[in-house]
Amino acid sequence: LDLESGNFVWKKHLVRDLDGTIPQWGYAASPIVIEEKVIVQPGGANSSIVALNLKTGEIVWRTPGRRAAYASPVVHQTAGTNQIIGFDAMAAVAWNASNGNKLWEVKPSVKNDFNVPSPVLVPDGVAFTSENNATRFHRFDTMGVLSEVPSAEFLELAGDSHTPIQLGRHLIGVDRDLIILDLDRSLELVAKHSDPSLLGYCSLIGCGERVLVTCEDGNVLLLQL
Repeated sequence: LDLESGNFVWKKHLVRDLDGTIPQWGYAASPIVIEEKVIVQPGGANSSIVALNLKTGEIVWRTPGRRAAYASPVVHQTAGTNQIIGFDAMAAVAWNASNGNKLWEVKPSVKNDFNVPSPVLVPDGVAFTSENNATRFHRFDTMGVLSEVPSAEFLELAGDSHTPIQLGRHLIGVDRDLIILDLDRSLELVAKHSDPSLLGYCSLIGCGERVLVTCEDGNVLLLQL
C-alpha cells in the first residue's frame, strides 16, 4: 500500500496467483522483507516459498517444496548469506534469500507438529518450541548449517502456539507457567512463574530485565527477572 494515500501499489493472491495451498487453519506467517524482496510462503508444490519484487510484486524466485506451516520466518546472516529460517509442514528449513535455494533442514524426532511458534535466533544457534517436540536448541556449524541433533532440550516447555523470546542469556516461554531457561547452561531451568492468566494464549515482550506478558483474558503481567 502507498503510505500517503492507502492505495494499492500491487497485490498477489497466494492461491490464485502463486499456486499456493491454504493450510488447515489458514495462512498465518507474516511476510518479511529482505534484499528488496517480499518473502511469502504459499505452500504450493511448486511454490512452497516465493520472493516477490518489493516495488512491483513480480516473482523473483519460487522454490518447490512442502505445504506451509504457521510460524513466521526470521533472517540470519552467515558468511555473507542471508538465510530465511522458517518452517514448512514437516521441518525447520533455511532458504537462501538471494535465490531461494534450500540451505538445510532439520526434521524433529516426533512428527505432526503444527509449527506455530516462530524460530528464535539465539547466540550460536536457533531455539525451536512445539507441542510434540518441546523446546530444543540447535547450534550452527562453521558453514552456517544448523545441526540436526539438538545440543540441549527442555521437555516442560512445549507450548503449541506461544513463541518464546531471548532476553540476554535467557530463553523465556509460556506453557501453563512462565518458564525461564539458561541458554549458557544447556536450557537449565532458572525460574517458573504461575498465574491463571498464563493458561490462555500469551505473547511476550522483553526489555532489559523485564518481561511484559499480554494474555488472552485481557490481563497484562510485568515480571522482573
